[in-house]
Amino acid sequence: MLATGGTNSKITAGINEPCTVYAKDFDGNGSYDAVLGYYIWGKCYPMYHRDQLIDQMPFMRKKFIRYRNYAGKTLDEIFTDDQKRGMDIFKASFFESGVLINEGNNKFRFESLPEQAQFSTINDFVIADFDGDGIKDILAGGNSYDPDVSTGNYDAAAVVLIKGAGNGKFISVPRTDPAFDINGEVRRIIYLQEKRQIVLLKNNAPAQLLQQN
Repeated sequence: MLATGGTNSKITAGINEPCTVYAKDFDGNGSYDAVLGYYIWGKCYPMYHRDQLIDQMPFMRKKFIRYRNYAGKTLDEIFTDDQKRGMDIFKASFFESGVLINEGNNKFRFESLPEQAQFSTINDFVIADFDGDGIKDILAGGNSYDPDVSTGNYDAAAVVLIKGAGNGKFISVPRTDPAFDINGEVRRIIYLQEKRQIVLLKNNAPAQLLQQN
């Protein structure tokens, strides 16, 4: 099981246009600065607007005195060659959560989880046969209130039940089920199988107990 941030975000990624991060202590103040980039028409631009960039690296104020000086600059263009020397570059090509199916002979196949499981982050999961049909299911817990204001909270799916359909395929249980009308940031799931109870541990909120029928 590979749990990531899902696809319901302004931060996107692809094989040819990966999410890119330039990272280094650019201003030499002992703090590791990370600048996120995203692609538009084949060019990688900084995700931060001018004020956010200056808040993180005040020395940029002298370079981008006015907003028009910053507008349209690519991620490469906001740094000098000297500043880019020795920096770390991180890239991510996809944010879909899914499973790796072992097909033998050291071969694995990636199977994306259903769309409903991509609505938010997945922080923890439990694999068990929740519906008693003999096929393993996935109960995933997620959401995150950590992103900055301009990005917004990831809060579209605190809990998602993903039913196994066999052969590495999965289907999601509709959110219309009142048992999954749950809010908050689920950071940990504890499954008490003998009691058929599920304990959801949340960030800055009381734990929540779910009872299986």
